[in-house]
Amino acid sequence: MKILLAIFLSIGCLVPLSAQEPMSMDSSVVNIGTISEDDPPAEAVFRFRNSGPDTLRILQLLTTCGCVRSSWTAAPVLPGACSSFSLSFAPEGHPGPVDRPVYVYYRAGDRSLMKEVRITGHVERSSDRFIRYRYRCGALRLMQDKVKMGQVGQSRRRVSRIAAGNGGSRPLSVSAVRLPGFMDFGTEPVTIPPGGTADLVFSLDARKAGGPGHMEFPVVLIVDDGVSKEKMTVTVTADIAAD
Repeated sequence: MKILLAIFLSIGCLVPLSAQEPMSMDSSVVNIGTISEDDPPAEAVFRFRNSGPDTLRILQLLTTCGCVRSSWTAAPVLPGACSSFSLSFAPEGHPGPVDRPVYVYYRAGDRSLMKEVRITGHVERSSDRFIRYRYRCGALRLMQDKVKMGQVGQSRRRVSRIAAGNGGSRPLSVSAVRLPGFMDFGTEPVTIPPGGTADLVFSLDARKAGGPGHMEFPVVLIVDDGVSKEKMTVTVTADIAAD
């Protein structure tokens, strides 16, 4: 279930009127507490009051991290009226202290203004050791889904590897189908134990590749845990160069 930290600043809009600060709120800092990388995004709702004499309109919420997403309405806020905007913080990949500023750009009458708000808190590390392995097929976890061989001399071989892990409870074997004649595939070790890691090994023999030029092709992997089989595709690129 999605965590919703509906933190309403200036509840009921009971904020004293102030000519200096058209966008008024009780606090510009929200502490989301302690959450885990495994948790869904935590959301905070900032309520504010237009305490100035002019109509107020939010133009943009500028975040400083891809982990923070913003949502607001462009509808005008009349003097004395209340409105809100929300920020969503995604904890995955961001363990440790949280202190993320967000800049609210708005207009009040003919004035262009900016207000800074912040999300603070703490993120505990995930219990999933493979959380950094962003590509998944069944229990198989991969650090990447592309194999970039780079430039390969026409008379040479090139080997590239993808780090892999087994996030399941059964041993895994991984094989490849639809391989071109100049490409070999294997895993080290051959069987990936539960909770274990391995390398997916791609070997290209440029002598069989048919001449210089750029190549890009898919390789279909078959992931077998002894009970079911699943497929995923990785993309291989290489530039074959004349020696």
